[in-house]
Amino acid sequence: MTKIDLTSYRDDKKDSYFWHTLYNKLTSNMYAVILTVVILFVFLWSFVFSRIEGLSYFDGIYWIFTTMTTVGYGDISPKLIMGKLVAMTTMLAGISVLGYLMSRTMDMVVDANLKGVFGLKKAKTKKHVIVCGWNKVSETAVRQLSEEHENIIVIDSELHPELKQIPGVHFIVGDPKSPETLTKANLDETKFVIVAMEDDSDVLLSTHIIRELNPTVEIVARIDQHRHVKIAQKAGATHIVSPASIGGNLLVEAAINPSVVKWVMEATAYEQEGIELMEYDVTASSWSNGKTVGKLRDKLGHKAILLSVNSDKGHDTLPEDTYKIKTGDSLILVINPAKYKTIDL
Repeated sequence: MTKIDLTSYRDDKKDSYFWHTLYNKLTSNMYAVILTVVILFVFLWSFVFSRIEGLSYFDGIYWIFTTMTTVGYGDISPKLIMGKLVAMTTMLAGISVLGYLMSRTMDMVVDANLKGVFGLKKAKTKKHVIVCGWNKVSETAVRQLSEEHENIIVIDSELHPELKQIPGVHFIVGDPKSPETLTKANLDETKFVIVAMEDDSDVLLSTHIIRELNPTVEIVARIDQHRHVKIAQKAGATHIVSPASIGGNLLVEAAINPSVVKWVMEATAYEQEGIELMEYDVTASSWSNGKTVGKLRDKLGHKAILLSVNSDKGHDTLPEDTYKIKTGDSLILVINPAKYKTIDL
């Protein structure tokens, strides 16, 4: 069994994070300094030029703006040697400032486009879904989330240009086990996280780090080996799914009960139209709150079928009609969304 170190990633990023933060502060301050210098230059040189040439202060400001922007109408021009020296320095300053601003603007545009393509741009979305790892399992999840019009952030260590073709997807290239990468994905504002890497040890470590960074977020973890399920729960996973176990069971059932497997596939495959499984959380204002299962079934009629009630005592599959539904229960139903758009529960 692979030994999983859940603490080795806590401190190894501190030095690089410090220097990265320091660089950002110095860079942002540099722009503020440059802007301050330009403003002071404009007002000071306007005053100097107007005094030398005997002009009003407004004419001095007007002249320096037309000169620095290379417009140069020619209606105001220096007559004295000192005025011409001021004009020469103003021209040099104007060319330098305009060249710098244009180059910075182009850098920002190109940088933003390249970061979007190569997955380097920091996420600014809120109430999104983070998917860690890119493979067949996570691709299915992402495409279904996209169909539900969710904002999705996919994190993977390799570049995947095909993700640009999926609506609502923002891609970040990086290690899903890195606190810096997870922070870049705006982990504090996410709705829930799907951890779906192919290696269980990567899933466990990423789950542990996510739970440390955000103690309240819901984490859905993909675990293939049954012996890792309890470790995933201790690491902080809210829900655990085993695609390998589910797939293996369905293969056997397909040979024994093919119609059952067909029904399950239709109910769970996002790309197929037909029946769907739905979970409804009962609140104090819900119609079903305080009603018996029998009354709920009468109300549903042919619109939906109640499969299970998840209460504080666990799942009750095919519950008795006498069970009284209460706040906090979750109702698991089968519906046909093509026939019934909404169901009042």
